[in-house]
Amino acid sequence: MSAPSKRPLVVFGGGKIAEVVMDELKEQGYQVAAVCVDSGYLHAVRIPGVSLVSLDDVTMLAPPATHDAFIAVGYQNLNDLRKNKVFEFSDLGYQLVAVGSVANRTGKNTMIAKGSIMQSRATVGSNSFVWSGAIVGHHSTIGEDCWVSSGAIISGNCIIEDSCFIGVGAIITHEVKIGARSMIGAGALVTRDVPPGSVLFPKPSTPSGMNSDDFNRLFPI
Repeated sequence: MSAPSKRPLVVFGGGKIAEVVMDELKEQGYQVAAVCVDSGYLHAVRIPGVSLVSLDDVTMLAPPATHDAFIAVGYQNLNDLRKNKVFEFSDLGYQLVAVGSVANRTGKNTMIAKGSIMQSRATVGSNSFVWSGAIVGHHSTIGEDCWVSSGAIISGNCIIEDSCFIGVGAIITHEVKIGARSMIGAGALVTRDVPPGSVLFPKPSTPSGMNSDDFNRLFPI
């Protein structure tokens, strides 16, 4: 039996995240019919080759009877905005798609980027993004409205509750639970459960020693 044809998409969001999401969508055979933004941002968005429409007019240009949608805004301070837009587009009648090779193990408006790894029995909730290079271990669960950055490693049997941000290169070891609305900074190593609303950051690198130019000035050959 052949797979059902994919309906054209409306992508909400006019920034760099939307550009990357549209590349992923096109690779998976979706046609992006229009990019949608709030009316106040129409003047600031320029994405060549795609129709631009305000949220006020989107149902006329790309009606929900014939189009699906994907909300492509993000990063740690925009998870709530993305969540609100998912509700808004659902109220307009749009179906929100899931993007990625394991879309059958994800909720709606979720993207599993090319180059990430979802091990067996791992699942991802609605409106969550898992970026390239990230690993989600076996039997782990990522909740709704989460952001897992490139290179993050979530080991097996972990639970990431709703609205969490996992930074670039963070490591969460086996059977750890990250409480809702927590932020795990880039490069953090988490070895025990984290209560809701926590913020964990490793110490940032500081300049140490001299670079090659300084060395050559002090010790000319």
